[in-house]
Amino acid sequence: MRPSRNLILGLIGGSLLTLLIVFAYQKVGPASKGEVLAELQGEVLTEKGLRDRIGNDLIPIENDEYTVRQRGVEEWIQSRLLEKEAKAQGVALKELYLREIWSKVKVSSQDVQNYYLKNKELFSKPFESIHSLIFKQLRSTEYVRIKDEYLSQLKKKYNAQVLLKKPASYVEGLAIPPQAAGVAAKPAQAQAPSAPLKTPFLTKSLPRRGPQDAPITMVEFVDFHCPFCKRVAPTLEEVFKKYPGQMQWVFRHFPLSKTPGSGSYLTHEAAACADEQGKFWEYYEAIFTLPKAPEELDLSAIAQKVGLNGTRFQECLKNGKQRKQIEEDLAEGARLGVQGTPTVFINDQSVNGAYPLEHFVEVVESALHPEKAKALAAEPEKPKPTVAVQFKDLEDKPSLGPSDAPVTLVEFSDFYCPFCKRVTPTIEELVKNYPGKVRRVWRHYPLPFHTGSDRVHQASECAHEQGKFWAYHDELFKKQGTPFDDAALIKLAKDLSLNKKKFEKCLKSDRYKELVQKEIARGNEVGVQGTPAVFVNGKLVSGAQPYENFDSIVKGELDKS
Repeated sequence: MRPSRNLILGLIGGSLLTLLIVFAYQKVGPASKGEVLAELQGEVLTEKGLRDRIGNDLIPIENDEYTVRQRGVEEWIQSRLLEKEAKAQGVALKELYLREIWSKVKVSSQDVQNYYLKNKELFSKPFESIHSLIFKQLRSTEYVRIKDEYLSQLKKKYNAQVLLKKPASYVEGLAIPPQAAGVAAKPAQAQAPSAPLKTPFLTKSLPRRGPQDAPITMVEFVDFHCPFCKRVAPTLEEVFKKYPGQMQWVFRHFPLSKTPGSGSYLTHEAAACADEQGKFWEYYEAIFTLPKAPEELDLSAIAQKVGLNGTRFQECLKNGKQRKQIEEDLAEGARLGVQGTPTVFINDQSVNGAYPLEHFVEVVESALHPEKAKALAAEPEKPKPTVAVQFKDLEDKPSLGPSDAPVTLVEFSDFYCPFCKRVTPTIEELVKNYPGKVRRVWRHYPLPFHTGSDRVHQASECAHEQGKFWAYHDELFKKQGTPFDDAALIKLAKDLSLNKKKFEKCLKSDRYKELVQKEIARGNEVGVQGTPAVFVNGKLVSGAQPYENFDSIVKGELDKS
């Protein structure tokens, strides 16, 4: 059963007509302005003093928290409205979906053809090779439209209200995009072709590598405190080395912290000061290769490590002389529509996110050989391999359901990821609702910025040795947010009646450390960008999508079989 069904508030009276939806929560901070946060020999630091000191650094965090909570509220409202209406009509939830939503999704062959003709300039392939793709997109868009209209009617009928308030510091458009949070975005409505992208404005003063007359220009907008920027940095290095003499690599500052002299902005100022002494790329590499968290970086120590003149470096930081360049880069990023990091422009094509090497190579090759790319695009699309072909090493992985089930869900997940925890009951319900027809397979994908998560994944393999993976899995998600050191992991094993000595020996041996890293590499090979990432017979479903989305895909696969 999904968590949304466990959140029933209890209705006052059997004939209550109005559903008042209240989302109340307790959290740590923000503290009252006068609250003392630190004390040193009689001096105190209050909440107001802290905010004056760190400026706007908290704004993106508070924006992100509000966005995630808002999404959770909306999902809960939708789930409760549908359940309430199904009960009022005396039908099952699935029957309500079929009657009120799916039965009204109508897309004809003429609709598909009209869409193609209207947007022909957007497609590089003949109609025959992509008509099924257009049909699926139109059907998905129509489903979202009908569902939203129906939910809007239910909200009015039951007088649903959202009482979650925006934080005082909320800035529209600053919050993390749904994809970054591990949530798939809704299918977009059909749009006219956008205007051609204007190549980023480049000046001689920008940090760059490679010849300026190279046929390929790779412009990278970066926040040094962004974990995904750190993750993509070695990939871009590989891309650059793969095309010697054919590419120039240009760096643009894009700190998400907008307060000069603090947070990631200060780190960018330091890098710009290193550029003043001709050592930008050395400083860049040092920032991204050091194992410390961004907030723990010693900027002066890095300067010394890369051979900067310490006096000049400190003077540069003190007078803020590099802030103008950072402001220009931020403005240029805004002009180009940069909304997050990393954002990389390869000539006129943008790549948003920490994609694997193969994707960047594909974009570069298309830019180097446009005619070849056009010819390849015109070829009929080859069918994608099924999960049985795509994942050949499933036999020894933790799994539920028969190995010959017609549908296999391969789940790349992170025990520290809140969206993985959210999607887990959905997957459990799918396995339950399709007994013998759905197989669930677990793959490890601890994210690099979740410190300690890889160790927890190793512990789960030690539990797997004793046939208790899923029990251990359930407890880890149940206790998510609790610090897990080795002692806590061993205690959890003992609580689940595992052989403590055997488990402890397994954990201390680090025998599964390499396995977890191989799992991450395997995920990267098949295009995993974040968690949760679930492959349904080879089709990637990214994010904590609702049950209905998974159910629709599973039904389609079962119809094929």
